[in-house]
Amino acid sequence: MGGIFMNSTLIRTMARTWLLVAVFFAPRLAIGQVEPPPQPLVLDGAAIVRGMNDAFVAVYEKVSPAVVIIETKRNASSGRRADFFHDYLFRGIPDEPASEREMMSQGSGMLIRADGHIMTNYHVIAGGDSIEVTLRDGTKRSAKLVGMDERTDIAVIKIDGEARPFLEFADPQAVRVGQLACAIGAPFELDYSLTVGWVSGLNRNRLQMRRWGSNLLYEDYLQTDAAINPGNSGGPLVDVEGSVIGMNTMIQGINSGVGFAIPADILRHVSGQLIAEGKVARPWLGISIETSQAREEQPKKPRGVLVKTVVNDAPAFHADMREGDVIVAVDDRAVRSDRELQREVFFKKVGSPVKLDVWRAEREMEIVVTAGEMQASPVFTRSNESREDRPLLDASGLFGLEIQPATDAVRLQFALTCEDGVPIITVVQPHSAAARAAMKAGDEIVEVAGESQPGPERLEELFHEATNEGMATLRIRREGKIQTFNLKLEAVDE
Repeated sequence: MGGIFMNSTLIRTMARTWLLVAVFFAPRLAIGQVEPPPQPLVLDGAAIVRGMNDAFVAVYEKVSPAVVIIETKRNASSGRRADFFHDYLFRGIPDEPASEREMMSQGSGMLIRADGHIMTNYHVIAGGDSIEVTLRDGTKRSAKLVGMDERTDIAVIKIDGEARPFLEFADPQAVRVGQLACAIGAPFELDYSLTVGWVSGLNRNRLQMRRWGSNLLYEDYLQTDAAINPGNSGGPLVDVEGSVIGMNTMIQGINSGVGFAIPADILRHVSGQLIAEGKVARPWLGISIETSQAREEQPKKPRGVLVKTVVNDAPAFHADMREGDVIVAVDDRAVRSDRELQREVFFKKVGSPVKLDVWRAEREMEIVVTAGEMQASPVFTRSNESREDRPLLDASGLFGLEIQPATDAVRLQFALTCEDGVPIITVVQPHSAAARAAMKAGDEIVEVAGESQPGPERLEELFHEATNEGMATLRIRREGKIQTFNLKLEAVDE
């Protein structure tokens, strides 16, 4: 059921806004003209409210036909953790044994092309065995996966059939703090609910809300106080014209008035690649960075982005970038923080030249780097050139994971703060024992079979013993919390 909610505070705020507009645009007197007797300003408050009401109704009627409800089903007997979608999609976990139930989660999505392409969040559909879409008219369609990108939490699915209404993206540069915003989705399984609020902030990042794994590499959100609740994920956040300014993605507490949406420029960039290629080709320079602040002893040093390390044989390495360089601009656009640099590089094409203005040895210079493509684990060469470049353990054929020692580059990739050498899970193979146990790339290994952070040789011995026993028990640190996981090997029938 859909609904529109406007509280008395919002109505009073709108009335005051219209009063200010009316006063500002009231007729002005020409020079020398005699001022007429003052007349009382009369505003039809009810008419103003009716006009605003009609405007929101028009937004709902325009947008809702292109919003869909997504149900993802999976067989819980596979052993995958039932709480994977819990924060956003489940109202509660059933009491019956996992082996006897089929797990179902619900989220939202939006049609972005007339041919049936639908965009939603990665976390809405990840791990699903089947995806069913319900349209505004109640029609149900099976959907197929086109592509998904965990690091931006964006996915595209597709339904077949006749041409359908779809939503268009707003100009992301025109989005302003304070403008009205409307969210449409299925919170708590209440289909096609509309909530209204404001854009509360732009470029929100470092939220430390990597709820769906440790691979969320890119954070750049709109903040809104339009009510977003479990089930809204994947639905549109639109402006008063009905154009998409963001995709509702996460909240900070239920009914807190603090919600976040992925902005339109990222949605357009990622969804376009997923539709065209089925994956995202992510540009990579091969450097670890941090925001550089000017210091008293170096007054001429500009504010920019400090290059901490340059990965051997990476694009930046071949362009002669050096540790200690300070990047102040990307293609003539100033960057003053590591997040600004990351955002500028994010939208570049793999293989394209990226011009960097760099401060080195108290002078500015220009360096052109040809953007490479970031791989799942881009900083390791798998060669024999350096021991620390080699994996501590490659158990991808058994338990479905690879483990690397923590380095600056690994910490950068997975947003970690651990010390050098700590074993880090860098790869989790789909449908593996590690995946079934809900292990994530970026997990820090604390213990294996009761032994605290074993070295490379002992780590290999422990996993060999676990292979004979059919199970490996790991304690890992994720987002500051210690958790225990049992990786169980299963017989293959093929």
